[in-house]
Amino acid sequence: MVGRIAPAQLHFLRREIGAGIVAGLVALPVCVASGVLAYAPLGLHNMAQGASAGLTGGAFAAIFAAIFATPSFVISSPRASISIIQASLAAWLLQNPAFADHSFMIIDAMSLCGLLAGVWQMLFSISGVERIIKSTPHPVLAGFINGVAFLVIAQQLEELTGLPGGWSPESGLAGLAEPALAVGLAVFIVYFGSWSRRVPAMLVGLLLGIVLYHLARLPFGAAPLGPTVIAGSAAARSLPFLSLLSPSARQAFLGIAPALLLSSLVLALVAALESLLAYRVAQNLSHVRTEAARDVFGQGVGNFASALVGGIAAAASSAQLTANYEAGGRSRLSVLTAAALLLVVQASLSLVWGVIPAIAIWAVLLAIAVLLFDQWSLRLLRDLLIAPSRFIASGSWRPLAVAAVVTAITASGAVIGGVLVGIGLACLLFIADMSRSIVRRRYRGDEVVSKRMRPAGDVVLLRQSGRRRAVLELQGVMFFANADELSREINELFREADMLTLDMRAVTDIDVSAAAILQHEAARSRRGGKRLLFASLQPELVDLLKSRENGVPLSSDSVFADADAALEWMEEEALSHEVRASSESVPLERHDLMRGLTADELAIVAALLTPARFPAGTVVCREGEEAHEMWILTRGSVSVRLLFAGATRMKRVASLGVGTIVGDMAFIEGSRRSATIVADEDVECYLLDRDAYSVLLREHPEIGIKLLDNMLLEMTRRLRATSDELRAMSE
Repeated sequence: MVGRIAPAQLHFLRREIGAGIVAGLVALPVCVASGVLAYAPLGLHNMAQGASAGLTGGAFAAIFAAIFATPSFVISSPRASISIIQASLAAWLLQNPAFADHSFMIIDAMSLCGLLAGVWQMLFSISGVERIIKSTPHPVLAGFINGVAFLVIAQQLEELTGLPGGWSPESGLAGLAEPALAVGLAVFIVYFGSWSRRVPAMLVGLLLGIVLYHLARLPFGAAPLGPTVIAGSAAARSLPFLSLLSPSARQAFLGIAPALLLSSLVLALVAALESLLAYRVAQNLSHVRTEAARDVFGQGVGNFASALVGGIAAAASSAQLTANYEAGGRSRLSVLTAAALLLVVQASLSLVWGVIPAIAIWAVLLAIAVLLFDQWSLRLLRDLLIAPSRFIASGSWRPLAVAAVVTAITASGAVIGGVLVGIGLACLLFIADMSRSIVRRRYRGDEVVSKRMRPAGDVVLLRQSGRRRAVLELQGVMFFANADELSREINELFREADMLTLDMRAVTDIDVSAAAILQHEAARSRRGGKRLLFASLQPELVDLLKSRENGVPLSSDSVFADADAALEWMEEEALSHEVRASSESVPLERHDLMRGLTADELAIVAALLTPARFPAGTVVCREGEEAHEMWILTRGSVSVRLLFAGATRMKRVASLGVGTIVGDMAFIEGSRRSATIVADEDVECYLLDRDAYSVLLREHPEIGIKLLDNMLLEMTRRLRATSDELRAMSE
């Protein structure tokens, strides 16, 4: 006897299947339209077969890619940017005498292109090429996408005006019915999609197009709105690659082998990049760390399987995975449900192709093309038109020019040429970036200090010795040449400085040769009595610099979470060699707050204070609490922490050391705490509560005024330190 399904399992099944249906409905019109786009050069009579190939590709690519996907809710489907490459191959083959009159051979060539693209993608994964693909500059990608958008729009408008009964100078306004309906539907899809995120706009637009088409034809069927998908359709073949059984066909395929390999390589590159971008969206949604090599391999397997059953190539889709995730999809079951829905629709549509007008699919393609336009490049273009002189002076014209060149080449119809030019420009941009200085900014310890608040005497000492401490902010990718230049600058700085921090938050990668140089510099500086510190390193770069394979591994005490922590360490190290205003413990009478008090006044204040201790890690006060007391630190230090919107952990924004006061702002205002204070080490202090403070102001107002003056001086000093830091950061 089969046991009943547990409520939790039933909830899981309902959620995943429901999400899969939603994602499948979002994918359905995109798959149909992308298939039609890929088969467009073959004419209207192959439209039904193209739509079927799009649905098949969407289903099988999604199923097999999901086996390997790290975020398991990612859905793959055909995309306009991929279909246009297969369409360009078909258009080129129509000019080849061996293929011109054999559409089935062209379709087999398109399937073979998709199959080879899958193989390329698997090779990318095995060889690590996917890491290079991820480095494609955005202007290159934006230019290609914009070019595809222009190309798709031009192609659909050509199809619309070329219909029987379509527009011509002789037909006048009557011939504008088809373009007007298609453009109107496309506008509706775009605006409806921006208005409603829950309802699939393209599916609604497709259904609305079907209804409007048939309503327009009710009065005697006279409205010239073009054919339906089935009109004049060639019979679809059951299996791909059947043409290869013919010796003459095999000879023809050998003749186009170089072009086929190049087209499949370009297709693989574009599909891999589209997929990697989509997986980044999935990672942002679910916080599941993606594995690029595994994900690209899965996409390759998906395209290989899709080609074997006659489907067109696909890539991971941001829109569909987002729809799946927002509907509750978290597992491969939702992906399998979406794929099953596409296969059911594909099997059913053979009965209803005659109902679906071609004009509705062209409208979906127009909407897809409009949504393809890259928003970043459109914003740059707007800025150029609004304020050209300021735009040119800012240097933003360079990336826009790169995007424009790739757009122009792609939009001219040379899709593969656009990709190849884009790759060439990407290489030139990479070389240009490598030629830039790795150092973004330089500053010394007398220009920028850590966020730790210190007694006035310590601040003076740190300003005096500030030239002995330096920070270099680095950027970009580190390789042998710029690491070698950095080594020279480190040596120059160490002629005057004793400590140097490399702030590496903007460093995206370090190659092996650069890592060896950095390890050598760190070891050499320590031997010479200097210290080279590293801040804001990505975890994988920390592992690289601590590896023994390249040289002397970096010690853990040379690595800091951020530049502020490294600055604080350097300041503490500098003060340890000075006669400090604040030693390990500062007596109350030497505290900055007590400056100007006589012995009798000090005794009165001391009688109102309560000694307190806080072990390391103790929360002294929490953000939002009522401020009933303030603390006068005489030993140890505390951190000021804030919880920012969207963060899961509190961030350390400042540090208060021995000789300073804590919690004074909220205490004086009588408001709630604006931050959480945590003891970094064992803390000794004096507590001044509100009742004692009221007694002091009422019975000894002259003492209260002196304390307020000292607090005001402390606040002014903190504000000045912040202003100095902001000024240095803006230089």
